[in-house]
Amino acid sequence: MNLKRDLQSNDQEIQKSFLAAATRYGLIVSGYSGRDANVMEMFRNAIDQNNAFPHGLFWTAPKLFDATQNVRKLIEYAQSKNVRAHLVETGTFDEMLSKIWRQIREKPAKLDEKVRVGHISRVNIPLPSPGKQYPVLRTNALPIITPPNRCGMVELNDTITFSSLKQKIFEESPNAVLTYTDKILFWGDEKEITKVLPNNKIVAIKPYDFDDTVQRISKSTFLKSFFEQSLAEALCQEKPLFLRRKDKTYYAVVRSGATKEQLFSRLRNVLGNSIQDPISGNVPGLRDVTWAECVSIRLEERDGKLWVMLKPNIWIKPLARRHEATDFLHKRREKRYNAQAYQLLDAWIEVLLGSVGSGNTVKVKCYPDTNYCATFEIGTRTAYSGRNGHGR
Repeated sequence: MNLKRDLQSNDQEIQKSFLAAATRYGLIVSGYSGRDANVMEMFRNAIDQNNAFPHGLFWTAPKLFDATQNVRKLIEYAQSKNVRAHLVETGTFDEMLSKIWRQIREKPAKLDEKVRVGHISRVNIPLPSPGKQYPVLRTNALPIITPPNRCGMVELNDTITFSSLKQKIFEESPNAVLTYTDKILFWGDEKEITKVLPNNKIVAIKPYDFDDTVQRISKSTFLKSFFEQSLAEALCQEKPLFLRRKDKTYYAVVRSGATKEQLFSRLRNVLGNSIQDPISGNVPGLRDVTWAECVSIRLEERDGKLWVMLKPNIWIKPLARRHEATDFLHKRREKRYNAQAYQLLDAWIEVLLGSVGSGNTVKVKCYPDTNYCATFEIGTRTAYSGRNGHGR
C-alpha cells in the first residue's frame, strides 16, 4: 500500500492492534520521516490513551536537524501528556544497531564474530602504487608537514577525572587547550591553568615531549582531539573568524561584521551574485536566525601522515534552529557543482593559510606568545589522486 489513495487512511485492524500495543509497550521509530498525516494521527490517538507507551517513545534520526516538524511536534505533544518521549540522534540504521550491539553484555562469541567482522578478522590490503594517469581527483586534504611535538604537563598532588576536568574547562573557559590521558597536558599560558586546577594542588608545570606524534595521535582519541583543537585554534588565530564546534567537529565561521574585509575577497568573488553581501546575513523568513559561510576543520591520520581536512559549509545561528533553515541551506548550496566547489576550497585555504596551491608551506600557531605554543607547518597544495597503470 504505497499509492496516494492507499495512504489516505489506515487499515483498521492494524490500527486497532497498534493502539492496543501502545498501552503495553514502548516504541522505537527508525527510518520513517513522519510525513503521512494518517500515520501521525494514529500516533496522536495512541498518545491520548491512558498509560500510553509505558516504556517510552523514541524517534531516531541520522542527524537531529533531519527530523521533520511533524516529528518534533509529535514528540512535544507526547511530552505534554507525560509520555517519556525523545528525539534521538543515532546515525544510520546500521550505526544505531552497531551501537546497541556494543552495549549488550555476555554476547555469544560465535555470534559476535559474525556481527563484528572487522574487529575479529585482520585485514591487510596493500595500497596500490601511486598513479599519475588521468583522471586526477583533487581531495580536500592538506598535508601537515611538521606537527608540534612539545606541550606543557601539569603534576598534581591529588587525583582528577577527565569528566571533572571537562566540567571545569566548560565553567572557566581558559585561554588554553587541555586534555587528560594518564597526565594533564596543555598548550597555552601557565597562568591559565590555575583557572581550571587549584594552585595549591599543582606540584609542577614542565615541558612534555611526544616521541612519535603521528603514532600517538592514531592510537589515542584523547590526543587526537587535543591536537585537533589546537590546530583549529591556530588556523583561526588573529583572523576575523569565530571558532565553533558542532558534533565534535570544529568550524571556522566568518564574523558578520568582517565580511567586507580584504581577507574574504576571494570568498566573496566565488560566491558573488546579486546579493550585496553574499557570505553572511539573515535567514529569510526566520526571525533572529542568521547564517554565515564556514569551513569544517578536522585532523586525520592516513598511512602514517597527518592531514587537515577542510569542508566548506554554512553556519546557522542559533544552532538549535538549524533544522528550521533546511530549505534555505538547500537553496544556498544547490548550485555548488565541481567548478565552484573547487574554487570555494581554494578560497578557504587562502583565508586560513594566506596562500594556496603554490607547494610552499605555512606555519600557524596556537597561543604564539606563550611558553607552550602549538606550531603546525602545513602544505598549501591539497592531496591529489591519480589512476595508476593498472587502472585501479
